[in-house]
Amino acid sequence: MRGVCQMITRIVIKDVATFDASEHVMQDLGKLNFIFGSNGSGKTTISRVLEKPENYSSCGISWAGNIEIERRVYNSDFVEENFVPETGMRGIFTLGKEESDTKQKIKELEEKLKVLEDEKRKTEIIISGEDGKSGKATELTSFRESYINKIWEETKSFRTGSIRDGLVGYLNSKTKFFEMALDQCKKNKVTLGKYDELERRAYTVFAGNHEILEEIPTVNFSCIEKMSDEQILSKKVIGKEDVDIGALIKKLGNSDWVQFGTKYLNDSDGLCPFCQQPLQENFRDQVEEYFDDTYSADLLAIDTIKNDYQDESDRLEEQINNILKRSSDKINNDELKQAATILVEIFKSNYKRLEDKKRTPSIPIKLENYREIPEKIAELITTANKEIKQHNIMVANLTDEKEKLKREIWRYVAHALESEIDEYNTEYQKRKKELSNLQQQNKDRTEEIQREKTELSMLQSKLTSVTPMRDQINQQLERFGFSGFRLALGNDEHSYKIIRENGVAAEKTLSEGERNFVAFLYFYALLKGSKDSTGRVPSQIVVIDDPVSSMDSDVLFIVSTLIRSLVWDMSKDNAKICQLFIATHNLYFHKEVSFDRRFPKGMKAETRFWLVRKVGGKSSIEPCEKNPITSSYEALWDTVIRATENPGATELMSLQNTMRRILEYCSTFYEKNSLDDLPLQFQGDDRIIAKALVSWLHNGSHSSMDDFNYTPPHSDGTARYLTMFKNVFQKAGHIAHYNMMMRIKEND
Repeated sequence: MRGVCQMITRIVIKDVATFDASEHVMQDLGKLNFIFGSNGSGKTTISRVLEKPENYSSCGISWAGNIEIERRVYNSDFVEENFVPETGMRGIFTLGKEESDTKQKIKELEEKLKVLEDEKRKTEIIISGEDGKSGKATELTSFRESYINKIWEETKSFRTGSIRDGLVGYLNSKTKFFEMALDQCKKNKVTLGKYDELERRAYTVFAGNHEILEEIPTVNFSCIEKMSDEQILSKKVIGKEDVDIGALIKKLGNSDWVQFGTKYLNDSDGLCPFCQQPLQENFRDQVEEYFDDTYSADLLAIDTIKNDYQDESDRLEEQINNILKRSSDKINNDELKQAATILVEIFKSNYKRLEDKKRTPSIPIKLENYREIPEKIAELITTANKEIKQHNIMVANLTDEKEKLKREIWRYVAHALESEIDEYNTEYQKRKKELSNLQQQNKDRTEEIQREKTELSMLQSKLTSVTPMRDQINQQLERFGFSGFRLALGNDEHSYKIIRENGVAAEKTLSEGERNFVAFLYFYALLKGSKDSTGRVPSQIVVIDDPVSSMDSDVLFIVSTLIRSLVWDMSKDNAKICQLFIATHNLYFHKEVSFDRRFPKGMKAETRFWLVRKVGGKSSIEPCEKNPITSSYEALWDTVIRATENPGATELMSLQNTMRRILEYCSTFYEKNSLDDLPLQFQGDDRIIAKALVSWLHNGSHSSMDDFNYTPPHSDGTARYLTMFKNVFQKAGHIAHYNMMMRIKEND
């Protein structure tokens, strides 16, 4: 069964190096991805983003299943970081062949680790979903968000109403408000108040007058109430009845009339002021005796009461008006004004009754009852003074009062939300517990994986060594013609150094091409081993950026062959290379490495092509439906293939022109010389044939052939030139390229 191999699905390059602030996207990536672009166009930037996306905040990469695996990148940075003359290169550990028991244990542990990691992955999918944006964790978050929004909407009247100042600090964040509501439901146990009382206090504490208020003076009605109870008011005030005139006055009941008329006696010249008859000699004396001192005292008492009542009622009215003028919000002015109006009317009515009593003292009177009004006024004042006292206490202890009121307001809000929060807590805890169990399972499994990895590492360290990779790289150097230097073990036996045949250090004397080639061989070896003692080869994404820089043509073919071997490795069921990115500016290398007829079956469908351009100092990335480089070059070789299969069926001049173009390109690329210098590579008869080949090519491509002097060669002659064409590649050591372009299989 093929193992799971993760890939990068999308790359975003933005606002880095020569890429501007717009998004440059590579998507629909395949397992094999070719990137072509000139030097400085931005290829290395792409490789750097792939290696360490965390260093480029504006860029990013997306993974299939949101699972990230190791990336190994070959670029100029890799060469600089690993090719350090002073310290050498870190050794590459691989597994040895000894101790079969230990190897069996390693195999069992690796299989167990695979099962554990698969189980962990399944749990992670349940927790986070395939895309990392769903699953139980997201469901829990979404559930919580729904209640955050619900609570926010349900508390709008509190947040915008008269008690909002008590909620300050939580009005600009739905989440903070929600968390506070949860906390208050759990912890706030203060006495639940009434909303209107909270409103009133909120006005005082948060927005009202913060000055000490004077209490409203009480209104004392005791004096006026005492006057109302005076007995003289209910007494019939008449004169002395035992005098002679008394019987008549009593009979007539005209005491008040008589008393009123006595003031005219002095001016009547002895005549009765009413009948004009002469008065009896002692009549005045009788009248004066009748209206004695007692009568006069009673009249004086009545008059005093009347005057005092007037003064006291005026005082009370003024005092009440002064209270109304204070405009205090602590007293109900409307009710007080209503009571005052009634009171004034009562005062007026009673004063009139007192005037009547003074005028007719013999008639008893009773003043109008007004006790409920003073009681009402006293109640209003008492209530107001109570609020004033509370206000003054609040002002004196404003900080404490604010905190107290805030607790009471939150208590009210929490109470209003009690059912919703209880519902939320029940369901949230249920979901949270489920998620927590899954996370604990994953944690336990992660710890188990780490324990097994530790044991595996210990076992592997017994079998791993850096020597095999040293030997492999040295064999490659020797096989590829690099005999002047080789790798040796460093001083710590876990690193490599480069030495000459005489043992002298060679790092500082290598050419740039040699240096780059050694670095590439080291990178290639690293893909099959590890820098740590476990020797474990991880699943990996491989990125190769311009590997043939400063290398000659021979090395180019070597590198391209090695890279194609990676493509074959990638196609295997147990592949450790999950995805391959190859970037280059070298046209010929691109043609060589991207020649799909040498790819494993099915790899063509997994191959993608990209062009990186830089115009006006700005880089861009373009996807290509097919290989943008090799199409025209392959077409030239198709002509040669047809001529080889049937020499007589191919138009001669077309074949000549085609072969010339191929050889001119290859000669220039490989040998850095012209087509005319090609025969110099041959000896004897071969040189003559080579010269003939060159002349034949020139004649077919550049000359105006004379039908009388020139006869096109027979098909046999064409075949000889085709053979010489092949020998050119054979002699130059590039027969592999010839076979590739002629579609000749390696084992043919």
